[in-house]
Amino acid sequence: MTNTQLQVNKSELFVCKSGLTINRYESVWHLLAHKGKGANINLSWLYSSSNLPVSDREIILDIFTFYARTKAASTVATLNYAVTPFFKSGVISLNELKSIWSSLQVNQKKGRWTSFL
Repeated sequence: MTNTQLQVNKSELFVCKSGLTINRYESVWHLLAHKGKGANINLSWLYSSSNLPVSDREIILDIFTFYARTKAASTVATLNYAVTPFFKSGVISLNELKSIWSSLQVNQKKGRWTSFL
């Protein structure tokens, strides 16, 4: 890789909390060097959904990047598991969130949605 390519692609790379370098556009993120909860996060659902607008994908990636930089890998794994069913077609509107809020379990409400609001 040349220096020019490295500069162009530099924003794609970030360092997660465990110290590993991650490419935010890979479909699987390796957040831990060992086999623990959250060692590998599968984000292929972001790329397999044809209904997901690119702008929404970037918002979701920004949030996952923030979590991977600042939180434990298991927290990132839990967030991925909790939001995948709701965001496969894009970031939902506040009205949609209000309509499903009462049907969500407490553990889905607690702390998982605050990053998307």
